[in-house]
Amino acid sequence: MTSKKKTVFGIILLFLALAGIFLLRLYRQPLGPELEYPTATQNAGPSLTPAQIEPVAVLSTATATLPAATQTAAPQPLCGGPAVMNILAIGSDSRGQHYLYGLADVIRLVRVDFVNARVSLLEVPRDLWVDIPEISDHYGITEGKLNQAYLYGNKGLGYYDGADQGPGLLARTLNLNFGAQPDHYIAVNMMTFAAVVDAIDGIDIYLPYEISVKSKDNPKGFGIPAGQHHIDGETALWIARIR
Repeated sequence: MTSKKKTVFGIILLFLALAGIFLLRLYRQPLGPELEYPTATQNAGPSLTPAQIEPVAVLSTATATLPAATQTAAPQPLCGGPAVMNILAIGSDSRGQHYLYGLADVIRLVRVDFVNARVSLLEVPRDLWVDIPEISDHYGITEGKLNQAYLYGNKGLGYYDGADQGPGLLARTLNLNFGAQPDHYIAVNMMTFAAVVDAIDGIDIYLPYEISVKSKDNPKGFGIPAGQHHIDGETALWIARIR
């Protein structure tokens, strides 16, 4: 290999290395702001001195008291994950440039158990009337529907100053009213929902009944007969929005 070729080859390797470092950093970056909660000291009650703390009997679980045949290792979390992960899943009704921020019209609390390989899902009604924290200084609002917390938190509206924006304010609202504390979140709007279905070339569904509905966006009506269907993203969104 000539010195000129070696120089070109070296430049290409350097470019690939730099590109790899950039992509690795990009991959590790979160797609949205991380959730934030008040610190433990903010939520803690009055502290106790050692003299005020009464001794508590502790039930020993030492394996030495068990027969050797019954001693087993504790199961370890799968995939190298934590024992449990709590996720806040948000479906926003954002509809493009004329309705940028949206309400959290679908709210789910997902519990992933990495030890027992189980997933539990809790549907949270969006119209619950709740206390919404940390926005009263701007517009005097202290209460509202649960799905409005996501709207008030989003950047640009001026209600909430937290860096975790809409997902963070919704998580704080759930924490304040119900004690839930999600570790992570996923937020998807209507356009993304349709795009995901199209990305996998549509989905197969079975409808036990005929669907027929009219709306402001589609005054002529929209209908699908009962039976098995393969639908695209737009159709899937129409069906998902029917109440």
